[in-house]
Amino acid sequence: ISTSAFLFLILGVSGFLGFGDETQGDVLNNFPEGSMEANVARGLLAITMIFTYPMELFVGRHVLVDLFHNGNIDCPVGRQRMTLGLYFSTLIPALFFDDLGHVLSITGAVGGSCLAYIGPGLVYIGVNSKLFLKWSDDLISSCHRKPLWWYTFGFPIWCTIAERARSGLDERLAVKTFAQIDLEESSEMAQPTPYDFLVALSFILFGVIAMFAGVGTNIYVLINPDD
Repeated sequence: ISTSAFLFLILGVSGFLGFGDETQGDVLNNFPEGSMEANVARGLLAITMIFTYPMELFVGRHVLVDLFHNGNIDCPVGRQRMTLGLYFSTLIPALFFDDLGHVLSITGAVGGSCLAYIGPGLVYIGVNSKLFLKWSDDLISSCHRKPLWWYTFGFPIWCTIAERARSGLDERLAVKTFAQIDLEESSEMAQPTPYDFLVALSFILFGVIAMFAGVGTNIYVLINPDD
């Protein structure tokens, strides 16, 4: 990961130093069509896409199978149709549009925030849902009614997510009879502390703010291109 981040940093800084404020979402679009170096880079990028694109379709198809077929699709024809549908739904727009910089910026803001901050925080709360609910109850155990900060910091939302996660974990563990253990009370696992839950909530809140800021900034640039 560090190597990839270092290489991306080199490319990003080099592109900005070379083109300044005129740097496009795809830095290769800043080069003229007749540039041999840019064409070589475009060719290498195309080869990379040839080998990585099937993996992206596999992930998308797996999600669709899980959503619409409960994770079970034994018919090879069904898998083929779903794969072709995903392929053409992405191929056709690519044939008509030559600059997807704004689309990539918005999807990057949403996807990056979800993957880096919102997702990990929600997963941590979901996996430790029982302990999170116990900690939440302890916070207001001495109060006659729920205080204002309970709603300000979105605890009704987090508790609802934890409740659904707990019921989902119980259902899955009930099916797998060979794994009848309480993961959250296992002595071999480190027990989460209130600080850990605060960090998870901070991740979620920061991710939501970053997502709205990124999407809002891109929309503002689209509406006011001359500013």
